[in-house]
Amino acid sequence: MLTKDQLLIAIRNEINRINKKEIFLDALLSFEDESFIDIVYKEILDRFPDEKGKEYYLKGLRNGYLNKVDIILSLINSDEGRSRNKKIIGLKKYKYKRFLKLFTLKNLKNTLSFLFKMPKLISYYDFILKDYENRLNRIEGKLESRFLSDVQYAEFENKFRGPKEKIKKHLTIYLDIIKPIIGRENKYTNKLIIDLGCGRGDWLELLAEYGIKCIGVDINKYFVNSLKKEGFDVIKSDILSFLKDLEDGSVDILTAFHVIEHLDVSERYLLLREGFRVLKEGGLFIIETPNPRNILVGSGDFYVDPTHKTPIFPDTIKFLGELIGYNESISYFIDNNSFKLIKIENYRFDNLEDYINISRDFVWIGKK
Repeated sequence: MLTKDQLLIAIRNEINRINKKEIFLDALLSFEDESFIDIVYKEILDRFPDEKGKEYYLKGLRNGYLNKVDIILSLINSDEGRSRNKKIIGLKKYKYKRFLKLFTLKNLKNTLSFLFKMPKLISYYDFILKDYENRLNRIEGKLESRFLSDVQYAEFENKFRGPKEKIKKHLTIYLDIIKPIIGRENKYTNKLIIDLGCGRGDWLELLAEYGIKCIGVDINKYFVNSLKKEGFDVIKSDILSFLKDLEDGSVDILTAFHVIEHLDVSERYLLLREGFRVLKEGGLFIIETPNPRNILVGSGDFYVDPTHKTPIFPDTIKFLGELIGYNESISYFIDNNSFKLIKIENYRFDNLEDYINISRDFVWIGKK
């Protein structure tokens, strides 16, 4: 017959065995997309994913910079994961492969350095090693993945975007478009205008010169702080998150100049959909972006900025706007001589010169 102490020990051992439940890796890998994120959280952390965690891992999985094993390792190695102490059968070989790859790269660099003294080749392997180490650190949450710092990207934009006065002159073509919405000058302040991805504030400055108030939104801390010092009303936020928090039918005009090309395909659809939701009846959404129908832009200049994803075709965004429900969804080219907007269907592409002379940017205007 078991004593009280022996019974307590037996119960404690059974609890430990349950807490260290074995999970088979192949079973986890059989799930896809959102189902995969849900199941690994439930199996490893004994809970469903929080919204922020799910969004981060799902985006990484869909964009390809995280794979399923990366996500499993990240959860297992987190403080919460270590406290759960779950054992995943089949994961050990992946940890070994990761260590072996890093170990091999380090030793290859050292061997080349010692035997051949080849600086260029050594530098190349230094780059590979650093990139791989950064990727591992990013998975473990030790390094933020980014192209340039906020200050560096501001310098990059100043170099390649062009002088402020030139850009502001270009943006004046949109003043006549928004004036019917905002009304007379003494009523300007009664309308809510939001510039998404305001950057260094070219559009905000131009509107201010005409006595028009506009709220800017940007994720770049340097841009936001600089514009605030100049007296502009600017909010630091991801534009999709910002739109999500706005009430239905609360905005008169939305603008986004050279922003949509920085978004993934699914994010572009969300931008138009959320824009439609927050606009008032009769409100406008104006989007300007590089024109891929210009052969010089589509084949080369677009890729100067490594943060650009892919160009969006004028007909495509027009179709998406119609699909979402905009009463008017129209794409325009910009006439280089008259400085007026031309509907894309009114422009003819008869020869190569037409593809070269067409405007380097195009604009989509959606009306609710």
